[in-house]
Amino acid sequence: MTKINRIGNAVLGAIALLIGVSSVQAQNGIEPRYEKYNADRKSIEVDGDLSDWSGVPFISPLFMASDSRETGKGNKEIGGEVYSQFAEFAGGTWSGSDDHTTSIAVAWDHKGLYLGIIVKDDEHEHAANNAWNGDGVQMGLTDPERETVTHLYNYAIKDGYESGKVYKNGEAGSIADKEKGPGNYKVAMVRHDDTKTTIYEALFTPDSFGFTEFAVGQQFGFGVCVNDGDKDTAGQKGWSGWGPHMIVFGKTAPDAALVTLTGKEVLGLFSSDFEDGEVPDGSSTAGVAEVLDGAMHITEAANGQNGGWTIDDFTDGATFTEFELSFRLHMTDSACCGDADDTTAGHRPADGMSISIGNDLPDLANPAEEGAGEGIRICFDTWDSGGGEAPAIDFFSGAGVDLQARQKFNGVTTATEDEKFKDEDGDYVWLWTQGEWADVKISVLDGLLTVNYKGHDVISGVSVSFDPLEGPSWLFAARTGGANETHWIDDLKISIYASSGPLVSGFNTDAAGFSISLTDADGNGVVLDSVGVTLDGDAVDASASKADGVTTIKYASAAPFAQGSTHALALTYTDEDGNTKTVPLDFTVAPYALIDAGSIADASQKGGSGFLVYATQVSTGQGVGNLHGNSWALAEKQIAGGFIDPDTEEPYLNEADVDSFEGWSYFPEIVQVVNQNQDAPAEVGNFKASNGYEDEPLTGIPGWGDSTDGVASEYIALLDLARGAYKLGVNSDDGFSATIGANFGDLLAQQIGVFDGGRGSSDTVFEIFVDKPGLYPFRVSWWEGGGGANIEIFSYVGGKKTLINDPDVDGSIKAYTIKGAVVDESTTVRATTGRAKMISISPNAGDKLVKSSAIEVVIQNEGTSVKQDTVVVTLNGEAVEASVSKDGNLVTISYAPDGGLPVGLHTVGVSFEESNGAARGTEWSFNVPGVYKRDGDVPTEAQGGLTVREYHGIGTTSIAVLMAADKFPDSPDVSAIAPYFEWPQSGDINVNPVGNVRDNYGWHLMGYIHPPETGEYIFAVATDDNSQLWLSTDSDPANAVQLTQESTWQGVRNYQPTGDETTSAPVFLEAGKVYFIECFAKEGGGGDNMAVAWSTPEDGPTDVDAGSLPISGEFLSPFTWAGPETPALGGVSPSGVTGSTDYTVKVIISNGQSVKVASFTSLDINGVSALDSAETTSSGISSSISADGSADAATEVNVSVSWENSDGSTGSTSWSFMTAPHSEDSLYIETEDFNYDGGEWMTFEDTAGGGAYDGLEMVTDIDYHNAGNSSPLYRVSDDNHPGMADSMWDSNRGDFDMDIDFKMGWNDDGDWYNYTRDFPAKETYYNVIGRFSSGGAAVNNKLSIVSGDTTTVDQTTTDVGVFQGPATGGWDTMKFFPMTDSAGSLAVVKIGGETTVRLTKVSGNMDTQYLVFVPSAIQEYPPLLGSYGPQGMSESAVTITATFANRELPLKSASVTVNGAAVDATVDVTDDGGSISAAADLAVGANADVVLTWVDSNGGESSHSWSFVVGPYSTDNFFVEAEDFNYDGGAHMAEASDGVKGLYDGISAVADVDYHNADGATTADDYRKGEDPNNSMAAHNDAGGIGVGARAGFDVATDYKIGWAAKGDWFTYTRDFPKGVYEVFTRVSHGNANETIGGELHFVSGSDSKDQTLTEIGIARGPAPGGWATMTFVQFTTGDEPTRVALDGEQTIRYTMHSGDFQYLMLRPVDAEANVGDVAPEVPTISVVRNDNGTITVTFTGKLQTAPTVNGPWQDAGAPSPLTIPADAAQQYGRASSE
Repeated sequence: MTKINRIGNAVLGAIALLIGVSSVQAQNGIEPRYEKYNADRKSIEVDGDLSDWSGVPFISPLFMASDSRETGKGNKEIGGEVYSQFAEFAGGTWSGSDDHTTSIAVAWDHKGLYLGIIVKDDEHEHAANNAWNGDGVQMGLTDPERETVTHLYNYAIKDGYESGKVYKNGEAGSIADKEKGPGNYKVAMVRHDDTKTTIYEALFTPDSFGFTEFAVGQQFGFGVCVNDGDKDTAGQKGWSGWGPHMIVFGKTAPDAALVTLTGKEVLGLFSSDFEDGEVPDGSSTAGVAEVLDGAMHITEAANGQNGGWTIDDFTDGATFTEFELSFRLHMTDSACCGDADDTTAGHRPADGMSISIGNDLPDLANPAEEGAGEGIRICFDTWDSGGGEAPAIDFFSGAGVDLQARQKFNGVTTATEDEKFKDEDGDYVWLWTQGEWADVKISVLDGLLTVNYKGHDVISGVSVSFDPLEGPSWLFAARTGGANETHWIDDLKISIYASSGPLVSGFNTDAAGFSISLTDADGNGVVLDSVGVTLDGDAVDASASKADGVTTIKYASAAPFAQGSTHALALTYTDEDGNTKTVPLDFTVAPYALIDAGSIADASQKGGSGFLVYATQVSTGQGVGNLHGNSWALAEKQIAGGFIDPDTEEPYLNEADVDSFEGWSYFPEIVQVVNQNQDAPAEVGNFKASNGYEDEPLTGIPGWGDSTDGVASEYIALLDLARGAYKLGVNSDDGFSATIGANFGDLLAQQIGVFDGGRGSSDTVFEIFVDKPGLYPFRVSWWEGGGGANIEIFSYVGGKKTLINDPDVDGSIKAYTIKGAVVDESTTVRATTGRAKMISISPNAGDKLVKSSAIEVVIQNEGTSVKQDTVVVTLNGEAVEASVSKDGNLVTISYAPDGGLPVGLHTVGVSFEESNGAARGTEWSFNVPGVYKRDGDVPTEAQGGLTVREYHGIGTTSIAVLMAADKFPDSPDVSAIAPYFEWPQSGDINVNPVGNVRDNYGWHLMGYIHPPETGEYIFAVATDDNSQLWLSTDSDPANAVQLTQESTWQGVRNYQPTGDETTSAPVFLEAGKVYFIECFAKEGGGGDNMAVAWSTPEDGPTDVDAGSLPISGEFLSPFTWAGPETPALGGVSPSGVTGSTDYTVKVIISNGQSVKVASFTSLDINGVSALDSAETTSSGISSSISADGSADAATEVNVSVSWENSDGSTGSTSWSFMTAPHSEDSLYIETEDFNYDGGEWMTFEDTAGGGAYDGLEMVTDIDYHNAGNSSPLYRVSDDNHPGMADSMWDSNRGDFDMDIDFKMGWNDDGDWYNYTRDFPAKETYYNVIGRFSSGGAAVNNKLSIVSGDTTTVDQTTTDVGVFQGPATGGWDTMKFFPMTDSAGSLAVVKIGGETTVRLTKVSGNMDTQYLVFVPSAIQEYPPLLGSYGPQGMSESAVTITATFANRELPLKSASVTVNGAAVDATVDVTDDGGSISAAADLAVGANADVVLTWVDSNGGESSHSWSFVVGPYSTDNFFVEAEDFNYDGGAHMAEASDGVKGLYDGISAVADVDYHNADGATTADDYRKGEDPNNSMAAHNDAGGIGVGARAGFDVATDYKIGWAAKGDWFTYTRDFPKGVYEVFTRVSHGNANETIGGELHFVSGSDSKDQTLTEIGIARGPAPGGWATMTFVQFTTGDEPTRVALDGEQTIRYTMHSGDFQYLMLRPVDAEANVGDVAPEVPTISVVRNDNGTITVTFTGKLQTAPTVNGPWQDAGAPSPLTIPADAAQQYGRASSE
């Protein structure tokens, strides 16, 4: 439902969202959200007309009809309690909302309290003479504590009324009495029979409530009962209201609501709960935004969405600066909700949303997370673009980037730890909402901004200023990009308030001072001479002036404020109402550059108005791509003409110079302002037609090459700057660098702004302070790589962006050219100020990939020169002896330390004196990585392969992000050798890689390339996602230049033609020369591949064809060794199922650096040697052997290979694969042709050509089961339709001749399909091969035989095999998967005659095309291995078992070896098969390699091998289930100690006594209930029997774990432990394999209170298994040894989470001495009984000792208990002692 309140036009409905509402069950029966209420300030005329209630919410509170005398109706459950809309009483009935519904509003002013009530009532009845006995109102008042009822008033309209007439106090037909209190209230009531509505208005003066006046903050209890009667049941027959129990049933004060009087006058109100499913009145949506499921969905969690929801002005044009905004927000990405706290790059919701408030707003914001318009913007930005600006909540004002408040959050960000918001416990609060709804409350009151998010004031009381808003609209905008998140809003309320006095509407600070604007309120302004200002506690002399209702205060500091300094500013003023107010306006000075006055140019150099532009371009016009690669340093190199054409060995030509013909030149032009766009008159950036500007074309672009790419330009001017602070900005696509210095292009100049990289049109803003006025040489170098291109150069004037040198804006900075500069003609020189300038440095500032071995600085002398004897060079603060030389006008300063620059971070300083006496100098830093250091000489011949390094866990597709990562380049996650120029790779250059290995990582290949011939080569790169290829002019990495880049992505080996950015121009290489080469690649998500291929001089050169092989290792050498130390298996092929019955087997061995394969000693294929016919290859990187073969269709081929290494060691490997399934005997089942009409089917002959089942209907759960519902393309179904789609056409199978080859897609786990066919009558063994594809996850399907009636749901199945294997690399990449048993061995199925088979998706991904049944070459099979074990992890007492089922050849015998040694075994041979059992003596934790061999009746041997680990399980273990922690503040169940599980189902617990939830997460759980905060639990049954089945006594159907836990969560467990010493294990999991998992264990005393004392037992830490469902054991340790804790009887322990999901604790008894705890010794006992026959029986524990006297001596009796002593035995004394 939506409610809009407008001034003069009230649209009233039953909804409100109130401030300060309790979120828990109210104790007095009032609906919780209305139990406390803030009454707004509003003046009302009590006349029965509600139009002047605009802006005041009308509410319809529910209540608990808890008295036995009433019956609640219109019920709703809230917080587990039932609340009612109406209570029937005394025989009354309620038939629904039309019968009786009440809405109530409260407001106040100095006159009194106003109560407005709207009653929808089908009949009005009031025959009685008292106000309460029929339709009417009762109102009560209590003290603020709600202890005493102080006032009761009743009023009603009597029967016989006139419809539409207003009845007031004392008039005939009305009742207005006082049951308690003085009266003195005013009432107006009117009944409208046509609308069946009764309106009650009342004004209660302060004295009617016993007050002298009403005031802000005043509180009292308040209750309203609206009685109902009908004609047929007159009198008080029920009621609604707001706390009606405060009135009825005894006038009880605690049942009242608490009302607080607030001080704001409401100008307008908008609220909606979206429950009606409609876009609220007065608003509209755009893009993907829609109302769905009772909420406003601006975007879904899907990529590439943009949505907007605009609320029109609801204040009738009111001007305001104060408002409150509250809503619930759902902002969670599609990866939710496994670990929404995950900070890895794989979990990066994007992009965010904004709330823009202003006039003339667009329907959509671009970008949505930054808002739109010139008003104010509140932004929720979730994606950090690399500047550390997000995740964050921002507050902007104005059209510019006027950031007034920002709070950053944790996530994938470059923000510092101190900048990220943490709660009071020091835990991160996350910006995304982790699958839940989050409360948002935003207010701007009295000039202070507060943002409360998730219950935390993340921005609290920050002074903000902006121009008053006048009748604005409100735009809620959001978008997603390559990542996503939901942007949903619910329960929205906006309240607009009138200002009671002047407010700060502008506050600007900079290094020079500050200015403040105060805007008068209507009728109440600032008294000008009352204004005073203090700064840091001292009064300062600030100017104050007033015009048009705006007071302006200005202060200029004598010296600039220090950047980063914080200042306490207080503004004091008195308004015209006599109120004196002090406004705190603390501020922090933004970073700025203090401009060196030594840079001022001589006034004689001032030319005409404008900027000089030197545009340069090197692009496809010269057959090359983007040479500068969006790099500042390389862009400067291009501007200087530093790129050399390898064909001419001269600089490339400048395509932006229309007259260029030889060498490097420029064609300078003058522009007045810089507002340029390659697509002009199209618009980008800030200055558009909408604000009076028009984009101009880029100077000189496109050049004579007709391209708009590869641009790098220089914009220079003398800026006329007065003393003061300036805010400047550049909007660019792509990057830029802005400097002020003594000369243009001087590297000694101050860099005042920079964006070094590529981007779309975006702002970078920076500040400067000028202490001395003058003309300052200003330069912006700008570059563009590809795509869009624009540049704007601006400053802020009066808080608004203004183009520098804009003649139409007063106060714009003036720009002048250099007098005498050459313009509008070709030239080889650029304008200069005549000062000596530094023109090159090496290494470059900020470079972390330094390849050079020396430092070099070049300074160009001009009108002034370097005094060479004054040059000083420092390295890391120490002076070094550098050489200084001069050649013409160039001075070179160089320093080359012995051995080159060492690895690490270095800072270089260079200073000198200029001939004019000016002191000059600079300092810069760079990093020398280890990856470019190598020992030994450069290889003169190819060694094969390249060095490769991988860097994991880095998000985005950006190469810049990869290079900025801390681990890059010297801390890779993986180092290896790539045998050929591709990564990832299959290991065989002739086999494409999988194409999807992992997400969010990058890699770097580097080494040398050895061209086979002299001539021109073309390099082509195919990468998913981005890449850069660099090639040196020789073997030195320092001379590498970029050849190609990939800024989008390409598929595997999908090279593009010349002219594309991924393909180089021809490059001249010489045979016999060695060239350094490297490639950087970055993967975001989805596919990942990178291959580099080339065309050689022999080829033309020509384009590299798509699908070409990468550059072979025979032309490559690694830069440094990153391979194995000794030969290791590199890869085998083929694997899985081949595409033909002919095949080539191949083994690749990765050689070690010094040890390599000497020779292959065997190659056997199905037991037959193929060594003599095999082909072998060998290089420094790898060796291989291959041989051809063939076999029948669907035949298993077993291959084994062995080799000898150069050091005499040996190696071997073996594997198997299957040949293609196609033969004349193969039977095909198209998977789309499953049964129809409830068990009907067609023969193999009928279905051979395909398409036989086109259009046929199928019956769910008889013919198929499908959990989803996808659009049909082939079959028909009225129920859930399985997805079908076009597949990759496959012509290899039988007689298939369909035009469209269909596949089954969109399959969920558990989906299945039945296929009945007429197999040949004779039972035959078949190999079964399935053809499947997957989009990313592994393939895991199974085949079953169906028995029972296949025309009904009563079907049973027997599993016969599985289809399992890795992902195929794409949904359209179909591959064969042979059917195997659970151990991975090929399986066969025996079928004859009519048979129904079922294909089921078990897990992973499954698109399925067809199944092939191929008669096996073997039709007599040995016994089939059944169950065997242990698997995975065993009990500590190991027994190896296996069962066999006879087939044609029965079981004869069986044997077992463990770790190569035979084990005594018991074999039981039966008619059906048999079994084997063998006990193995193995230590806990040992690895067991088992080989099981069995012999059939023909003497044939079969074997199966597997491995397991001896686990800590035993029948004596004691288990503590994670979910069964204490309850009710320390209570526990004794049965839990006996192994009974599920006892705590549904039982609550007490926070911080029984458990602690560190992050307050409230994810629903399926086991425990009612905790606050809730503990998240989920069902989890361990696979492989390591869980439910292995825990003694565990007998529940579902095993639970504690999940979604935060570090520091803890749980207490009280148990009765059997006496003993135990080793302790925790069973945990985690989805991130890089996490460390485990916890801490403590003894607890005082477990029934929050004041608990802990004693440490041990700590468990271990690596995560990399899956939330993959549980693993982690053992507790104490010090450096396993924890051995002594336990005895009832004790309480606490488990504290470190990381991971937690399933249980396992305590394993050990025969060892404890290192934690203490078991009390057994107390010996003794008892004596005299028997009737005179004998004595002694019963004892411990040891019996005897002595002749009571004092000893004592001797051991050596007898067991009980001991009987004869009657005639000598007298002795006895005692029992400890063992």
